This record gives sequence, C-alpha cells and structure tokens, in this order.
Amino acid sequence: MGGFIEEHYQPFWLLAFRNKLPITLNLKHAQGQRIFAELLRQADVLLENMRPGTLERLMDLVGHPELKDTPGYRNNQERLRPESRTVLNGIIADWIKGRPLGKVLEVCEKAGVAIGPVYEMADIANDQHVEARGTLVPVLDPASGTSMPLPQPAIRMSATPGGVRFPGLPMGAANEVVLGDLLGYTSDQIVGLKSSGAI
Repeated sequence: MGGFIEEHYQPFWLLAFRNKLPITLNLKHAQGQRIFAELLRQADVLLENMRPGTLERLMDLVGHPELKDTPGYRNNQERLRPESRTVLNGIIADWIKGRPLGKVLEVCEKAGVAIGPVYEMADIANDQHVEARGTLVPVLDPASGTSMPLPQPAIRMSATPGGVRFPGLPMGAANEVVLGDLLGYTSDQIVGLKSSGAI
C-alpha cells in the first residue's frame, strides 16, 4: 500500500490503517507463506480489492475488450505482473483523462464498476454529508504529537458504534503482538523470522 515512508509516515497511512495491526510478510519466503496460512486459519474472511468480472467490464468500457482473452490480462494473477499493471494503468488513465469527471462516474456506475471521485482533504472537510454524519474525529498522531482528523467507521451500530482507537502504525509495528499473542510465537522465534527475512 502506498503512503508509508520509513522515516515519516504520511497522513494517508494514519487514515487507511487506523485500528489495524500492520505486520510484514514476505510471501515469496517459505516461512512467510506458512505464517500467512496460520493467519488464514484464524480469519473469518480474506478480502481482495476487486470482484471477479469488474475488470472485464472496465475493459469493455475503455475500448479494449480483446485484453480479456490476451495472455497477461486474463485473470488477476496475470494482471498483477508489473508489465501488465503498467499497460492497464495507462489504458485506464488515458480513458479517464479524455472525459469529464461526471461522465466517467456515470458510465462506470451504469456498468457496475465501482468508482468515486478522489477528494482532496479540503473536499472531505467541507462535504456537508461528512459533517452531518460526524465522520471525522480528532486523533493524536504519536509520531508528531499533533491531533489530526480521521474518519470514524462508516457503519456505526447504536449498541456497538465503534471508533478510532489509534491511527495507522509504522509497518511491522505489530509483528510481535500478532505473531506472539495471536499465533503463539516466542521472542526467539520472532527474532529468527526477522533474521531470515520472513518478516
């Protein structure tokens, strides 16, 4: 995920990873794969960021239906290759740049392709719906010692409203907590995983 810089993590990181325990796993490493499998056994769901069929509909919209059957673009595994992503990002960006924002939103929504305008921070702060829902709450950033507005959970139940407990933490900040408390790894095992490059 973009937004993290080792020396100073950006406001986007604080927002996107609020209430999450970030860990690092190298899924090309055998031990990293094993840990991922262990986490999956304790998980309720595994989320991907695009439903099957969405990119196929988008390829129709942008005028490149042939890519759906072209090697390198036929499924998500192929599309994740850097060269494929570069081509897809270019095609989609060119299509969007050539149309007014309102038209892009309208066409994508009709085709069932999830889309929305990219707000700047000022747009969010000034949006009447954001204000009416009490979406933004002040949260202390431990890195800078300053308070910044972060969104509350979008769905808030009356009995269990949820909230922002802490902002996004640096990458790997919760390695010991997740591996030790959740999976039962010892301190020595965690040190070994760091030394091997698995985390």
